[in-house]
Amino acid sequence: MSEIRVVFLGTGCSNPTAERNLSATALRFMGNWLLFDCPEGTQRQMMKAGVSYMKIKYIFFSHFHADHFLGFPGLVATMSMHERDYPLHVFGPKGCRERVNRALHLGLMRRDFEIRVNEVRRAGTIVSEEFFEVSAFPLKHEVPCLGFSFKERDKPGEF
Repeated sequence: MSEIRVVFLGTGCSNPTAERNLSATALRFMGNWLLFDCPEGTQRQMMKAGVSYMKIKYIFFSHFHADHFLGFPGLVATMSMHERDYPLHVFGPKGCRERVNRALHLGLMRRDFEIRVNEVRRAGTIVSEEFFEVSAFPLKHEVPCLGFSFKERDKPGEF
């Protein structure tokens, strides 16, 4: 049986409190770590929760308001300082490529690993791995916004 670990790194909205960080969730399945949104403070929350930022393979941005995105440049800088040497896959709504590029240039950071940016332009499966898939669907918000669903693949012959 496959274990899924879901870690709520923050459940606050718009601004952090002394007890809660901004909204972010990490999910581990079959050795893969997925991060949903990356506001400021995410790295600290990951350390407190025992989630390795170096093992994040996918980052999914619901939208690009600051409270969902501003932790990204710092996370990439930390990954670079710790010599990450494999690709990071980033998904987000229309405008994702431009926002990610601006954020990376903002910090004037050196980066020795590839960041593969994927703009999601329609609903459906956006990640297809051997044991799971991630799908995106549009949400109503004041800016382009996505929801994501994680699904373990069916196992033939098992109930």
